[in-house]
Amino acid sequence: SWLVLAAAAVAVRLAPAPSPASAVARAAASRPRSALVAQVSSAALLKQSEVLELLSEAADPQLAPPGTAAAGADSPPDIVSLGLVRAVRIGDDSASVTVQVELPREAAEAGAEGRLREVCTQLLREGLPWAAEVELRFDIAPPPPPPPPPPP
Repeated sequence: SWLVLAAAAVAVRLAPAPSPASAVARAAASRPRSALVAQVSSAALLKQSEVLELLSEAADPQLAPPGTAAAGADSPPDIVSLGLVRAVRIGDDSASVTVQVELPREAAEAGAEGRLREVCTQLLREGLPWAAEVELRFDIAPPPPPPPPPPP
């Protein structure tokens, strides 16, 4: 019986493992050609990355998680590391950028939107020589759902 187990172990080791690349190739081959053409260009991805890198310098003390002393900290949390940047769109002309940010209600009510709009606009206009147009959209996060009722 140990011989059967050894043979099974060898067979398992000899069987080629599916490679991630082959899985990607199969998925790409199964998609219609139009879906492949619609993929984002590498130039647009590089520009999105550049935008996010610049926005990682945009911070406001009101964005500190509750219970932390970030208001007095040297560097408050930034909008990228907090996951507040919801979308970065590069225009078809590659000369415009639109950024969508979602702020917590408390931060928006404390004036963070105005301060962040000013900082983000300055960072993007100075750091993106290719962007002729910069648009910032700020949304306020919906309130959290109410807690579930206690069990009877």
